[in-house]
This record gives sequence, C-alpha cells and structure tokens, in this order.
Amino acid sequence: MAAGGFVNLARLMGAGRRLKIGLGLLVFLPSVMSIASEAYFSFSADTRDMARRWMEKTALPGEKIFVTDPYDCPQLKMSRGQIERLLKRTEALGHPRKEYYRILLEGHPGGGYEIFYLRRSFTEAGDLKERVEKSYQAQDWIDVKGEGLDVLRNQGIKYAVVCGAAAQRYGQDKWFEEMKRSCPLSAGFSPLDKKIKGPSIEIYQVGGR
Repeated sequence: MAAGGFVNLARLMGAGRRLKIGLGLLVFLPSVMSIASEAYFSFSADTRDMARRWMEKTALPGEKIFVTDPYDCPQLKMSRGQIERLLKRTEALGHPRKEYYRILLEGHPGGGYEIFYLRRSFTEAGDLKERVEKSYQAQDWIDVKGEGLDVLRNQGIKYAVVCGAAAQRYGQDKWFEEMKRSCPLSAGFSPLDKKIKGPSIEIYQVGGR
C-alpha cells in the first residue's frame, strides 16, 4: 500500500509539473509567435529591393535615373564616371563627402547608373537650410518642380522613380501630372500585408522609347 501511495504521489507530482509547463507555454506562446512573426517579416520581400532588381535587369549601365527620394527609393549603384565627377567636385569644395566618394571609387566593381535626385526645399527636407544646401553640393540634382518635366528629357533621363509619399506630395504638380499622362508606367511595386514591406514605388519611362 505504501509503495502504491508513493507511485500515486509521483504521478500527481508529474501531472502537476506537466500542467505548469503547459500553462507556461500558453502564457509565453503569444509572445513567441509575435517575435517569430516579426522575424519573418524582417526577412520578407522589400519593394526597394524588387525595384532595384528590376532596374538592374532593365536599364543599361550608364543610363540616367531620376529618383524622388534618397531613402524610400531603391539604392542604385552609381556609375564610375559619376563618382569621379562628384569626387572632383567635393574635393574642390572641401566637402566632407569627398571621403565617401573616394571609398566608392576605390571599390567600384563596374556598371551602375547616373543618379539624379529631386531637389527639395529645406522645409520639404525637414532640415536647416544651410545643411540642405550643403547636401546638394555633393549630389547631382534636378529642380523638376521649378523647371518642369522637359528638364528631365533635356538631361537625358531614361527612368523616373517615384517613391513613398512623393506621389501624394507632388500629385497635383504640373510636372507630375504631365509625367503620368505622357510617360508609360514601366513598373510598380507595392507593399502587401506582411508578405512585402517597404514604400510604394512607381517607375516611369521618360525618354529613350
């Protein structure tokens, strides 16, 4: 009888331990699932990577690309010729970005594009006027808002990449309305629930049809 009592007690203790483990799993499972979901989302497709791969397959090396935002748009590789030009400019100005271009030039693998950025006002950039102006000294930019869509064609731009909130911010601007009306939409990439992250991106073919 005593032996049987010890067996029953052991069974009860084992059942209690299993119950505690089960309750623990129920408590922590939502957190674990949330972390796993976030980890999965961090490795999911990104519209910027999708747009970059499309451009690398479609645009020829050395072609001129206009982008509306340096952060929301795909990170495209600059051509060696453009880097050399910007390095020479920043060295002449004593601009701190010269070191960045020197590093890019030393490790340049070939290929790439000439990247031109949309010139924004300091209020649009959300920064001090002096800092914005200094930043533009070290970039190739186009004032399409002030000069109109023809300036892109005159500069030999092949593709215009509109990213993130730019479509809403400049949607009523004459240059943007004209571009949507007269330039074919070559590609578009949009976020999708937790499968595709990143900003909405539209790529218009401006020249070289």
